[in-house]
Amino acid sequence: MPVATLPLVLIAGRSNCGKSTLINSLMGRRDLARTGRTPGLTQGIRFFRVDERFDIMDTPGFGFAKVGRRAAALNSALLESLFHTTRPAVALLLMDIRRDPRDEERDLLHTFDRSAGGVYLCLTKCDKVSGSKIHATIHRLAGVLHCPPERILPVSADSGAGISALIQIITQGVVHELKTEETASVSPPQEGA
Repeated sequence: MPVATLPLVLIAGRSNCGKSTLINSLMGRRDLARTGRTPGLTQGIRFFRVDERFDIMDTPGFGFAKVGRRAAALNSALLESLFHTTRPAVALLLMDIRRDPRDEERDLLHTFDRSAGGVYLCLTKCDKVSGSKIHATIHRLAGVLHCPPERILPVSADSGAGISALIQIITQGVVHELKTEETASVSPPQEGA
C-alpha cells in the first residue's frame, strides 16, 4: 500500500456490479479501468490519481467471480484489512440496482460508517429499470440497510444518470478532507506566548 498523501475515494462492490465501468465514466475515459464480461477482473487494489488532488482506490469485487478459491480468499482478506485500516474521504459501495443486498453489503456499510468520511450506496445500472422502480428500491433499501435515502444514489455509467451528482459528492468530500487536514496541521497557540 502506498503512503496516503492525498484524500482517498474508496470504491467497493460485488463482482460484476460495474465498478470499473463507473470509474471509467467518472474519469471520462473508456480504458482506464479494465472491464469485461467475466466477473472478477480486478485483482488486487488499483489506485488512480486525479489531478494531483485525490486518489481513487478500486478494490477487487467480492462474491461470485471467475477466479480460483485461493485468489478469492486473498481478495476477501485484503478487503477486510483495508476497510479497517483506511479512512477514505468518500467511500462508495456499489450495488447493481436489480440485486438484493447480501450480508457483505450490510457488513461493508457498517464498516464504512465507522471508518469513512462520507459513505454512499451507489445503485449501478439504473438505466436497466424504470424510474418508479428506482424510487421504490431506494425507499426499500433505506429501511433494510438503515441507510439514509439521501446517501443512496442511482447511477448509470452507460446513460450518464447520476454521474454529475456523484462527481459533486466526491469533490465535496475531498475538499472537506483537505480542509480538515489543514485545520489539524495548524498547531494550537502555546500558553504564555
